[in-house]
Amino acid sequence: MTHKTTIKLLIIAIFLGILPAGVHAAYFLLDKNVVGTGRQEINILIDTENQEINTVSATLTFSSNNIVLEDVSDARSLVNFWIEKPSISKNTIRFAGIVPGGYNGSRGQLVKVYLRVTGSGEASFSLNDATALLNDGLGTETTINKGELKFKSSILIATTTPSRTATIPPENFSPIIISDPNIHSGKNVLIFSTTDKSSGIDHYEVLETGLDNVGVWKNAESPYLLEDQKIKGDIYVRAVSKDKSFIVVKIPKSTNSTNKQIINYSLFSVLIVLLLLLIGIIIYRRRKASR
Repeated sequence: MTHKTTIKLLIIAIFLGILPAGVHAAYFLLDKNVVGTGRQEINILIDTENQEINTVSATLTFSSNNIVLEDVSDARSLVNFWIEKPSISKNTIRFAGIVPGGYNGSRGQLVKVYLRVTGSGEASFSLNDATALLNDGLGTETTINKGELKFKSSILIATTTPSRTATIPPENFSPIIISDPNIHSGKNVLIFSTTDKSSGIDHYEVLETGLDNVGVWKNAESPYLLEDQKIKGDIYVRAVSKDKSFIVVKIPKSTNSTNKQIINYSLFSVLIVLLLLLIGIIIYRRRKASR
């Protein structure tokens, strides 16, 4: 918060008939975690701890590896008279304003923040400076708790999810896991394929939830060598069309149905040979008996 803004707040506080006094505590909080990639929104709220405030100001610094701070808005804010309208400078949000008549509550919305999410992870807002004045006729200053506001982002996972209703997603498909000595030395690989009638398939992506870096989609081609050879987590395959619509399908982790999809082709070949040999013996004996 700039020195100029602080002076403005004090001047307005005088007009409201309030002068600084003792210190109390209030809290900032976030309304949710975010799910999905792309543009997302999250609200910064205030809990006044059963006190009525009429002035609030803050400077928050944002930090994240997979999320970009894009914009901030005062839409639906309990503040309707801004001394310093909410703004972003690099990764810092600043605002200061007045709540005529005061506010007392646990989830008062201050600002709406728009984010660009590129992956899963943890993000936080650090409160560098935050204060509020009480609407008590005495001008009591209540300091905002300076703890970090943390939240998590996670990818959007669905069994079948088109990206846009305006386009037709690729055809549904059923990936399988196989083990063939001729492919990656017999390790478990993922086989998949589908079609898209509107624009064609652009690429495939695979997500393995049994890995330490869960939440990372990786571009893939069939056959795809699985990193999680023990299949400890669910596996998702996403087919993306050229018009950016997509479909996501799931292979459950280590269930009976999954185990049935893990086909050892070398064993399968042996069984076929034995079966053909048995059929040959039966046919030979029947012909011999009929002579």
